[in-house]
Amino acid sequence: MLVPFRSVMIVVILIIIGTIYFAVKLHDPHLIQRGGALLAAVAASLAIMEATLERRVNEKSSLQLQQKPERGFSSFVTSTASRIHYARFRVTQSKLTNEKIRTVFFTSLLAVLGEILHGFGDLLFILILHK
Repeated sequence: MLVPFRSVMIVVILIIIGTIYFAVKLHDPHLIQRGGALLAAVAASLAIMEATLERRVNEKSSLQLQQKPERGFSSFVTSTASRIHYARFRVTQSKLTNEKIRTVFFTSLLAVLGEILHGFGDLLFILILHK
């Protein structure tokens, strides 16, 4: 797993609960906007973290592909080892692609939620609490 989703989810839940709690407690709808901006900031930092980790993984995988099998083995053993090595590499790449898709989806969803709350959080707060 490239990005620690559990840790990020705990931070997101704490931000949402804390924002709602303090907005209700202090009767300040603008705190919802601050919470939304904080969620958008978490989404941006998540995107930066994912890009950095992805770069490291790509560097390691390119080094793994450049490794040559040891000399002294028969050509059959060498070619079989190369095929196994490449198959493992492809499985790892597939897992990384799925992880990237998941990260992009989560980051986008978090950014959208943060921006909606940042732009309209105070209005939503007033509509919900003053009905």
